[in-house]
Amino acid sequence: MSVLESDTTIIITTYNDSVADLRCALRSTISQSLLPKHILVVDDGSDTNTAEMVVLAEQTDSIVPITLLVKKNGGPSSARNYGLQHCSTMYVTFLDSDDEMLETNVATKESCLRSLGDDYLGVYGTYIKNPGGLHEYMNHDGLINADLVGKEKGIPGGVPTYLFRTKYLADIGGFDECLVHNEDFDLIIRLANNGLKTKGSLGAGFTRNYRYGSVSRNNRYFEAYENVNRFLDKAEINNYFSQSELAVRRSGNEINLGRKLLMQNGLRKQGLCYLNNAFDYANPKGLKQHLAFIVARSSRVFLRFLR
Repeated sequence: MSVLESDTTIIITTYNDSVADLRCALRSTISQSLLPKHILVVDDGSDTNTAEMVVLAEQTDSIVPITLLVKKNGGPSSARNYGLQHCSTMYVTFLDSDDEMLETNVATKESCLRSLGDDYLGVYGTYIKNPGGLHEYMNHDGLINADLVGKEKGIPGGVPTYLFRTKYLADIGGFDECLVHNEDFDLIIRLANNGLKTKGSLGAGFTRNYRYGSVSRNNRYFEAYENVNRFLDKAEINNYFSQSELAVRRSGNEINLGRKLLMQNGLRKQGLCYLNNAFDYANPKGLKQHLAFIVARSSRVFLRFLR
């Protein structure tokens, strides 16, 4: 191992998380084969003192300095930006409070990034879905095609997969706090638009724990849908994507909402309308989308009779 001393800060953001989740996340960062230089836990205005309890307990035996930062609730982008304001290391990475970092994550990524030129924004790996197994991204070295960001087997859009050069996040003003969905994608694309390169995939760096059933109310589906549209509107204004890729992403957002509504409410007009909107943006791809297309287009004849 060529890197003997880390120059990385890990930022963990938390909001009303359980003791068990936050403790596992934090312990995974202080169990790295290459210990980070600093760990920042940002409490985004939680209603409980869980973060304080967990940090105080872990500080006792930790060799790595752990700092708790508490702020008024402002969302994930605001919390990450607050952490960045207190970051003084050359490199920075992020971990969500319900995920767990794998032991060699910092060592692998920092060793690679140190070997690259200053025109690299950072390096990326992948993650293990729990449940679900390894999530794959492409092997890449160079400039970023924004159309591939966040795509299956493309270039990751989620920031926990990256180790960044801290200065470049500061240069672009960090995360866009007006976005509460795809804010990670937005950050990566803005960095790429500054002519910066990236390199990956360097293998799995963390386990992403999926909590099924956490979004159960219909209005939260609409909230997610509107938040994705907010990002896509910004992407359109700033020419992030090719026209064909923008159409595919708008179509995907309509399909996601339409499917959720149909699964929840059955064959109702609202869900079918969103599916029809999807295929006005882009043609179907793959078997599932073709089946959805047939259902959507066939329904046009009798939509006016449905509730």
